[in-house]
Amino acid sequence: MTRREVAAVLLLFLIACGCARPPGSAEVPRLRPVPLDPSTRYTLRLWEFRYPVGPVLPFEEGGERHLEKLMATLAAFRQAFPNVSVEVTLLDFCEGDRQLAQALDAGDPPDVFASWWDWPLPAHELVVPVAPYLHADEHALYYPAAWGPASRQGEPVAWPRWLCPLVVAGRREVLAEVGLDVSVLWSEGWDWNDLLEAAVQACRPGARRGLHYGLVAPGGEAVLRWLVGSQGADLFTRGPELERALDWVRSAVDAGAMPTGPAADDRAVAAFVAGEAAFLLGAGPALACHLAGMPEVVLLPVPGFPGLPEVRPVAVTQLVVFRQRRFKGLEHTQAAMELARWLSRSPELFPRGSVLGVPAFQPDPSPEVRPALDALTGPATWCPGQGYSPERYRALQAARPLLAGWWAGRLSDGELVELLGQLLPDFPER
Repeated sequence: MTRREVAAVLLLFLIACGCARPPGSAEVPRLRPVPLDPSTRYTLRLWEFRYPVGPVLPFEEGGERHLEKLMATLAAFRQAFPNVSVEVTLLDFCEGDRQLAQALDAGDPPDVFASWWDWPLPAHELVVPVAPYLHADEHALYYPAAWGPASRQGEPVAWPRWLCPLVVAGRREVLAEVGLDVSVLWSEGWDWNDLLEAAVQACRPGARRGLHYGLVAPGGEAVLRWLVGSQGADLFTRGPELERALDWVRSAVDAGAMPTGPAADDRAVAAFVAGEAAFLLGAGPALACHLAGMPEVVLLPVPGFPGLPEVRPVAVTQLVVFRQRRFKGLEHTQAAMELARWLSRSPELFPRGSVLGVPAFQPDPSPEVRPALDALTGPATWCPGQGYSPERYRALQAARPLLAGWWAGRLSDGELVELLGQLLPDFPER
């Protein structure tokens, strides 16, 4: 047999065996809604975080009551879809990001991933877009501001779950002394220069007994993410946003309004709660919720930079449907989409009392969060930026010691900008 004949026979054999492609790399059919087969059993994997629920501080352990609520919700889901079972994995906040990144790298993510407010919308080929599965007028059942962070190029790719507006915390008595009206700040906005001026006034000698700082923050990462987030950017955005944020931090430090370094981090929240600081920057939704319950604390909008478009940062937790590299079929994907849709409409799962925010589905804002939600009439963004990818995640992890070194004074502003640029060199420019 000639070499050409051998090659022809081998090709026919591969085609007959269906081995023309590597395992798991077969072309995925067009993702679209399909009916579920009532005689087929579907088993889905749901990854959820271990949220503390109830009157507990945000840094305390918890999650048992959240799991109880989740299992009750899944029992109701099983009544509607009796042939779909759900395997639940509760993730720890410190490990969940890494676990998802590893699962995506392996091509075997969970069917449904319930993100949290520090985990923006993944940008990955295995994400199943929501848009084809939306029913008529279903879009209008969710708070409008929730769809922006859950969409790409105007098309929804995830189910919104919770809206958590980002805020600055201030001492109520200090605001009156420096002439700031809370209602005006929410309706008309303010800028970072206004905050710096108020912080400098608040901590000037003789201004108030016991007040040592104008502004405190729990770390350099939190400060920069709030500052660049107010510009609709993140730490890796190619543009002037990061340098503009660094210039503001330098001004605040040089003015004596904000301490830096590990010692300042350790005492930041305690100093603010004790009345030793006028403003707190960088509090996440859980800490902000705890502070909102204190009568002496008032929540303020995140400022913007003068002359730039207004951006109201908001953290949106989402329900992301994934397919696996070894595609399990359109019906399996449909079952996962139904689970994500169901969970997005389960407001009883919202950790009310532990997180500052509201369910994105038919929201009923509390008095503390209503001004923040009412202000979300323009563009809104989540501070770290939307569009998660494994490369971005690894870059952020690598950036954390750099940010700590900058905050402690071991890196200059220019050195930080250069090193951050090396971590994600292929990140697109704005």
